[in-house]
Amino acid sequence: MAGNQPPGTIGQLRTTVPYVDAVKNLEAAVGGQDLEDWESLAERGSRSLRHRDRAVTAEDYEDLAKLASPRVALAKCYGCEDGARDSLDGTVRPGTVSVVVVPRDAEARPRPSLELLRRVRDFLSARSAPEVSLVVLAPATFASASRPRSWRERRPAAAACRSAVAND
Repeated sequence: MAGNQPPGTIGQLRTTVPYVDAVKNLEAAVGGQDLEDWESLAERGSRSLRHRDRAVTAEDYEDLAKLASPRVALAKCYGCEDGARDSLDGTVRPGTVSVVVVPRDAEARPRPSLELLRRVRDFLSARSAPEVSLVVLAPATFASASRPRSWRERRPAAAACRSAVAND
């Protein structure tokens, strides 16, 4: 069964309501989620047994971030790094945990809303040690993966970019 239903498809009450004979949704239902398949249910169950609703390891933070909201498609945890301050450059900050959250969106570069980031942060904070400094942030996007270092490298790189754009 699909999570969100189009207008006019919901016509049954789960419980009786006095003086109500029939119902019908006039607008499309939003915020729903499709039924979970057996494989993901088994995987989620084994992960729940492992972390027991406590954020201790990087895997625990990633698993619990996904449980915070069905809108979280992917979460990546970086221990001892402050992604908001250091851009995950490897600066060691003991007691700090950064969790990068990617939302479940159809966009080419999905960006989580502030509400989603707050929900994940609050969910993880309630399940981690009080002395942990938790940072929850959106993924960074980069315009280019590499940059030519000298003028000799620029000409072939520019030609490769032009041919890639022409082929698209």
